[in-house]
Amino acid sequence: MTRQCLAYLEPGCSPRCHLTRFFVRLILLVLLLSGCGGLAGSGGQKAAGTRLKVLHLNDSHSHLQAGELMLQRGDTATSCRVGGMARVGQFLRQQTAAAEVPVLRLHAGDAVQGTLYASQFAGTADAEVLNAIGFDALTLGNHEFDGGDAWLAAFLDRLQMPVLSANLQVPADHVLAGRYAPSVVRDIAGSRVGIVGLTIADKTLASSQPGPQVRLIDELTALRTAVAQLQAAGVGRIIVLSHCGYDRMQSLAAQVPAIDLIVDGDSHSLLGDFSAWGLASAGPYPTRGRNADGDLVCIVQAWEYGKVVGEVDLLFNGDRLQACTGHSHLLLAPDEPAATLPAPARQAAGARLTPMAEAPDLARLIAGYQARLGQQLALQVGEAAQELPHRRLPAAADARLALGSRIAPLVAQAYWQQLPQADVALVNAGAVRGGLMAGPIRYEDLYTLLPFSATLVTFELSGAQLRQVLEDAVDHSLTGGSTGAFPYVYGMRFSVDASQPAGQRLGPIALQPRGAAAFEPLKAEGRYCLVTNSYLAAGRDGYRLLGQLRHQGGAQDSGHEATEAFVRWVRQCSAAGRKVEPLPAGEQGLVGWRAAPLAQGCRTRAEMPPR
Repeated sequence: MTRQCLAYLEPGCSPRCHLTRFFVRLILLVLLLSGCGGLAGSGGQKAAGTRLKVLHLNDSHSHLQAGELMLQRGDTATSCRVGGMARVGQFLRQQTAAAEVPVLRLHAGDAVQGTLYASQFAGTADAEVLNAIGFDALTLGNHEFDGGDAWLAAFLDRLQMPVLSANLQVPADHVLAGRYAPSVVRDIAGSRVGIVGLTIADKTLASSQPGPQVRLIDELTALRTAVAQLQAAGVGRIIVLSHCGYDRMQSLAAQVPAIDLIVDGDSHSLLGDFSAWGLASAGPYPTRGRNADGDLVCIVQAWEYGKVVGEVDLLFNGDRLQACTGHSHLLLAPDEPAATLPAPARQAAGARLTPMAEAPDLARLIAGYQARLGQQLALQVGEAAQELPHRRLPAAADARLALGSRIAPLVAQAYWQQLPQADVALVNAGAVRGGLMAGPIRYEDLYTLLPFSATLVTFELSGAQLRQVLEDAVDHSLTGGSTGAFPYVYGMRFSVDASQPAGQRLGPIALQPRGAAAFEPLKAEGRYCLVTNSYLAAGRDGYRLLGQLRHQGGAQDSGHEATEAFVRWVRQCSAAGRKVEPLPAGEQGLVGWRAAPLAQGCRTRAEMPPR
């Protein structure tokens, strides 16, 4: 373009005139390409065509109400109220109203499953809230299939937004047919923007409940096909709205041409530098890569449960993405101490602590469903055949509790049953806050028993790592840590000798891998899938190795809420005509316990009542 300008000479213009006009044109060209002529508004359609703002959410998992999050600032840890869909909606509305450029609002899947709002209202509450917020598109995540095809069809009928998945295939007469599309095209300020949906295939087929006629083809093949179709239709700007996971989409991005932005979900990845507040991130926000053409492609995700909303600003040069910038906004209740910090103290690279009030209409809507939940909590879900007491550590003086809790192993069994890929399940004694009496079991009883908000997380461990996890937990519960760390399991057996030195307290471990006919010795080099709760997966209560592995990307958060997993298990027992009762001896995880000897008439920690 510069050579053309130099070669262009108007008749009657002196050399000095030509030079002056050249520099004027050069300056105008630089301003145009850099976007310095101002953000596009109602008066600048060409500039509007070069910029686009995308606000995005993923893995909200029916967390309609605000949650709690521990933020660490220096040596001070503070529990803060964060997120909630009323706060998410207010943020999206404010950002959209203030923007001087076109805005897209996208949800990258797993909008449902994880709290009582989903299980008790069959997706109605989630759909009403999503519609009130107003998303431009939603992609199907694996948990949208948890209730089966008919459940999903009813949920989709309630949504007032395009639902996308390019790799989902069903017959023409299937209940899902016509209720979703592979992609959608938006005309934005004179440019056509294509949005392609993508659903994680293997995980959905293995862990959710799609019917036998549902096919999910390979993500890469489906994405290449959908992009080619958009290009053939003259669409030059392409956004992938995927629910496939941060690492997987970085790999796919380099293998597909023409894509500009990937708005992803599934892996619950926090992006941006939140280290100043004690939160580990999976990568920068936005993450930049190259597509198969060698052009810039940006990848974003917005963590989990409505705690974070992503904001990414795109600058296009024609149909080619030239730049992307943005932030992950961790939404704080405005009266939290962290929300009152000066703005510079709430900002870091790609990360913001953003104070945000709740949208009044959304808060009222959610409060109405919350009131109805109160009525649901009084309903009976099952029956206990006998008392199921709980004690963190075994008590030799009480025959019922000689091998510890009678209820915690049932919680571990519910974890195991929820995720069919798991070989073994583990729950810490402190996650269980009491026992169950014989007789009717109500929702309220189960949420009192398991009151903490946590999800089920899986790890693939070697046998040696699995033994270390258990040894660390036992040591932590006996020698200065919390007795709440004591491990209760399903799918394996071990004994504990508290009189032995740290790291040598467990006897031989036997394990029954999923599908195996009998228990077998734990193999140090074997590979096993462990399911536990997200509290332990974060490395808390002495489970250091799990925390390290999760930080290294070695964990998979299923999105299944831990308490709801136990609720479902109790309901399944009731539906089968069975009462809840202790595990039979052949399935008991702790098969032997020897307490440490008394010292000078004092009880050891292992013999003391739990805190």
